[in-house]
Amino acid sequence: MIHKCYKTHYNSQVRKIHKYFSSATHFNDVEAVHELRVEIKRLLALVNLIALFISEFKVKSDFKQIKSLFKKAGILRNIHIYQEIARYWTHELHLNVNEYHNFLKEHEMRARKEFLKSAKNFDFRHFDKLRNSIFKPMKHINEDMLKHKTYHYLVSLAQNMIQVKSRAEMVENDFHELRIMSKESMYIIELIQKCITTQSLFEEIRKALKALHQVLGKWHDDVIAMEFFQIFMEQHSGYSFNNKNSYIEYYIAIEGDIKSLLGEFEEKWESFFIMAKPLEESFPLNTVPELPCQ
Repeated sequence: MIHKCYKTHYNSQVRKIHKYFSSATHFNDVEAVHELRVEIKRLLALVNLIALFISEFKVKSDFKQIKSLFKKAGILRNIHIYQEIARYWTHELHLNVNEYHNFLKEHEMRARKEFLKSAKNFDFRHFDKLRNSIFKPMKHINEDMLKHKTYHYLVSLAQNMIQVKSRAEMVENDFHELRIMSKESMYIIELIQKCITTQSLFEEIRKALKALHQVLGKWHDDVIAMEFFQIFMEQHSGYSFNNKNSYIEYYIAIEGDIKSLLGEFEEKWESFFIMAKPLEESFPLNTVPELPCQ
């Protein structure tokens, strides 16, 4: 039964979240902070889907405490990204940006403190409350309707992605939208493959989405790292660095990587776009439903 499978998926996600939550809070595990956010996103994809079935269900109110933890983990995760990128280019180009590394370390310590404070106050019973608020009313929904809505939610995401990409002049926020929707689409396909069908079409689309999302994810990391680096440089204007040229080279390296990734994005987009057509033909929509808030 799809109902039972969706609930099993929910419970599985909560267990994964608890696992990474423990590693992130008790062992200062950097990768666990990232995985914690990934699994919350997977859970939110299911919640967004079910919100289409239940008119009285409000994603924002029922998910508020969970998203608060997610955001605090996100601030810490972003610092980890800045550190990873700084370490990469420092090693790759033999740069001396020690002042920036120290700046990042200070921010990492503050972000970790805020994350741990949020984690200390977090009650996992929020997941029980959320489970009850979505699965009790959902049990009255017909299985065929569940299947129909799930397929159509995926198609609506694909159509919205195509609409964003077709804008005359894409700006930075458009790429962020595509990144979020490609990720949501991947998680919905995983749900379809687990609970509805293993049809090969979905695996092909999932692979195309994964490739697209990976490029957009790297682009996003570079963009936010560049923004943070610029904040550092503004705060240290007039400062006498040990090696000023290293900072110039670092900026140029990230800027070049961003341009390269946008070129790669176009290639990955074409692969996804080709796969989106048979998806729309298999599950046509007369209208695109309004998507839940991200």
